[in-house]
Amino acid sequence: MEGTENDRGKLLRSLSLDREEFDGDEVSKVRPNWLFLLIAGLVGIILGAGIVSAWSVDESEGSSESEVAEASSSTNQSQPAAAEPAGLVASGYVVARNQATVAAQVTGRITEIRIEEGQSVTRGQILAVLDRDVIASEVSTASARLASSRSNLDALKAELKEAEADLGRAIALDERGFVTKAELGRKQASVDSLGARIRGAKADILAASESRKGVQNRAEQYFIRAPFSGVVVGQNAQVGEVISPISAGGGFTRTGICTIVDMSSLEIEVDVNEQYIERVAVGQAAEVSFDAYPSLKADARVIAIVPTVDRARSTLRVRIAFDETNPRFIPNLSVKVQFRPVSETRNPNSDGA
Repeated sequence: MEGTENDRGKLLRSLSLDREEFDGDEVSKVRPNWLFLLIAGLVGIILGAGIVSAWSVDESEGSSESEVAEASSSTNQSQPAAAEPAGLVASGYVVARNQATVAAQVTGRITEIRIEEGQSVTRGQILAVLDRDVIASEVSTASARLASSRSNLDALKAELKEAEADLGRAIALDERGFVTKAELGRKQASVDSLGARIRGAKADILAASESRKGVQNRAEQYFIRAPFSGVVVGQNAQVGEVISPISAGGGFTRTGICTIVDMSSLEIEVDVNEQYIERVAVGQAAEVSFDAYPSLKADARVIAIVPTVDRARSTLRVRIAFDETNPRFIPNLSVKVQFRPVSETRNPNSDGA
């Protein structure tokens, strides 16, 4: 035991430092090494702390992101995704079934224009008047011819009346023997002749009447009237211009007065690709949206599928009618039509339709 303690004492003494060995320059050499080791240790501690904190932050962020992902996935599972709009969607335009450019039936110079663009007109309303001087003269001539025929008939009737009276007297005298048979025959021939002339006069009156009616009908053509009720959307001629039902071939002759649209006949025309035509049926309900009115929706219904395919575009034309009219519906509006599934379309023949 004593030997062991002596060995330990020797070992400790060998590890101890003698102050005398570190005097002067040697002490100055050792101190900087210890200072460097101290600074390096502090730096190492700081870097280690930074690495540990960064690792803890990354771990916390990863855990939070995983929690958010799990929450979002649970939310998506609890709330089903919004379904895409059912049914076929097609683009088209509002069109008018009754639309006409009103023209004259005869050639003439315009003397009056009685309409303006945007004006509402009714069926039979006069839109314009052509120069009627020549036709008015023809009407006057036909009326005078008819009046002359009627006067001639009246004169013949008077002559017939007198001739019948002479014949009656001749017959009375013949019974007494005071008149010859030849004289009696002449009286009878005069009555028959006047009767034939009266029948001819009546035929002349009928012809003159029909002639005047024809002239009056042609005179009526100089008044250009609205063929149906609607709104004037375009004025194509002005007072003083010549209008004709036949194109002038590049001249200055107009062929139309104005364009009228029947607003009650508005409907929609869309082109549907032939691949989807089986998803469209007559009577099928649809919803219409307008590019011009983003907040406006309208209910509509398919009324016809034109049974022919456009070979250039491989489409079929589908006609769609509005369920209700609206003053904001005007021709050539661009629209989008969403066809409701046929299963959701109410049968128009069902009760309450």
